[in-house]
Amino acid sequence: MESFAPHAGSVFRVKAGEIELEFKLEGIKDQSHLRGEGPDGKPIGTRDPFTLTLTGPKEVLLAQHMYSVTHPEMGTLILFIKPFHESPDAYYYEVIFN
Repeated sequence: MESFAPHAGSVFRVKAGEIELEFKLEGIKDQSHLRGEGPDGKPIGTRDPFTLTLTGPKEVLLAQHMYSVTHPEMGTLILFIKPFHESPDAYYYEVIFN
């Protein structure tokens, strides 16, 4: 989560086949309350879960899938992106880290 926080509001380029789209990082939500516990009562995993909310252009709706996502400072990441909302101006997508 800390890696993405400084880039809230910035543009990420998403490659979908032969096209490249600009997505904006709209928000980062802490989901640590969803972190499970093992039989010993200790938290499972090494990081707290979080969700990124991205907006993409209204002209193209991407299916949920793995995409190559590039940011000028973060480099290229492979992320599972899924759509979850439509507004008059944009499609909203989320990326879940658990």
